[in-house]
Amino acid sequence: LEEVFEAFPRNRFLVNFKSNRPEEGGALAEKLLAHPDWLERVAAVSGGKAPVDAVRKHIPGMAIFDKRTTIACLGQYEAVGWSGIVPEVCGNIWVGVPANLAWGLWGWPHRFTRRMGTVGSRVVLMGPFEGKGPGTGIDTGAQMFMVPEKFDGLVWTDRVEIIGPVLSGKE
Repeated sequence: LEEVFEAFPRNRFLVNFKSNRPEEGGALAEKLLAHPDWLERVAAVSGGKAPVDAVRKHIPGMAIFDKRTTIACLGQYEAVGWSGIVPEVCGNIWVGVPANLAWGLWGWPHRFTRRMGTVGSRVVLMGPFEGKGPGTGIDTGAQMFMVPEKFDGLVWTDRVEIIGPVLSGKE
């Protein structure tokens, strides 16, 4: 972690646990608490429920990005979003929104991202949900039409070598 922070001094990171071992979350929390200046470098944690919960236990304000919280947030928001209310479960998380389902969210895109921002959350536009398995990213140039103009959230991609040139206008 220290090497990554040194190599990229101006960047913030999503730490993604590849296991479901709570001791990994505990170890990260211990490191971050021992180096308070590192706390601002970790934008959110993601991955298995056990390590994510362990980080949140030790660092209650840490933003998380996981499927269960996203589903809870979007489900509750869909029920009350028309009123302008942002459910408590939506607070201080990264909310993954499948691009092909985003149209159904009250105020999509700009009002929705502003509302999530008022509760300390970020919106992450994901690739289309196809009804099975984990979601994917915006991974093809053709999918870029799904990113709203002047989108003020984050865009998830698993193919930065394809999307990067499209975003920078070099394709």
